[in-house]
Amino acid sequence: MAKAPKADGSEEAGKATNGPAGEAEDAVVIEEVPPAEKGTAEREAAPSSDEHSSTQAPSDETAEEPLSPVQPGPQPARRGGLASMLALVAGGVLAAVIGFVAARTIVPEGWPFPGVTPEPDPVAVAVETQGKEIAALRAAVQALESDVSALRADTALSDTRRDLTARIDALAQSVSETRARLEALETRLAAVEKLAPEGSEAAQKAAEAYARELQALREMFAAELDKIRAEQGDVEALSAQAAAAARAAEARAALARVNEALAELSSLTDAEIPPALAEAAASGVPTLAALQDTFPPAAREAIAAALRDAVEKGEISRTTAFLKIQLGTRSLTPRPGDDADAILSRAEDALRKGDLAAALAELDTLPEAAKPAMADWRSAAERRLAATRAAEALAKTLNTN
Repeated sequence: MAKAPKADGSEEAGKATNGPAGEAEDAVVIEEVPPAEKGTAEREAAPSSDEHSSTQAPSDETAEEPLSPVQPGPQPARRGGLASMLALVAGGVLAAVIGFVAARTIVPEGWPFPGVTPEPDPVAVAVETQGKEIAALRAAVQALESDVSALRADTALSDTRRDLTARIDALAQSVSETRARLEALETRLAAVEKLAPEGSEAAQKAAEAYARELQALREMFAAELDKIRAEQGDVEALSAQAAAAARAAEARAALARVNEALAELSSLTDAEIPPALAEAAASGVPTLAALQDTFPPAAREAIAAALRDAVEKGEISRTTAFLKIQLGTRSLTPRPGDDADAILSRAEDALRKGDLAAALAELDTLPEAAKPAMADWRSAAERRLAATRAAEALAKTLNTN
């Protein structure tokens, strides 16, 4: 918008200088710019002025004065050097902080800063503590090795006894199945003998076949019984050996404790020592565990004696008594009844609970034929019961004094 007037002005200026008058002053015709477009005109003035200056250079040499003053546009503000310097300083400080933190957290032992010790590793501390505890436990275990070695023999015997007992149970099951087959065959043979007419050849052949099968079953039954007897003998031998070793060890320990206690008691009081305790100090008393271990074999002998007596009285058949005696079966849980098996099941239950008085009371109701088999066990139980009652009476006497 401002270029056209400037061009016109240039032509008029040329005419004024080249005219005949020559002395007239150069005139510049400037077109007025509206206020709204004034800023735009000023912004365009700078490049236009440069262009005009480059194109009109020959005319300016002859002009006495510039046609119009050119207003330069606004110059961009230049950034000061202080801001750049501050940015560089801040960057250096940040780099130093990052390096220090990395050295403290990543590099072991605070390197490269001598004298800086890192925090102790909690895992290493825990491992060291556990190592000390393990060493202490190992020492305790080594101290107990002698006792464990003494108990290993008894444990091995118990394991063997349990294994043999399981084998006996399996054989007993096999015998029961064989017995069922034998009874079924006898029933069938009896039916054939009743139904077949005398002199019938077919009936005789059937009877002979059944007889052969019955004989084979009887032989198999006898073989199973022989196996059971052998297994039972091994179990009884091992049980007796283990029980004897346990009784001897427990008796020695109990005797030592009783002697020590009575000696200390005599030095501290003038109370009279009961005879049962004095006898226990001299010979010892069986422990409750020993009584519990020796009860089952004695109970089996008592049941066998009662079964033989029942056969003689005609109360049960010989076959039933024979099977029960050979298998050695008995009730392991208390059950009602007045037979030897029921009474001994209740007595053993009282023994498990530590109630010797109740167990002995049950033994009083045994059939006369079964009592001799329990005589030795009963004597040992009575000695223990007498010793414990004497100790309780002595304790009451000391408390009253």
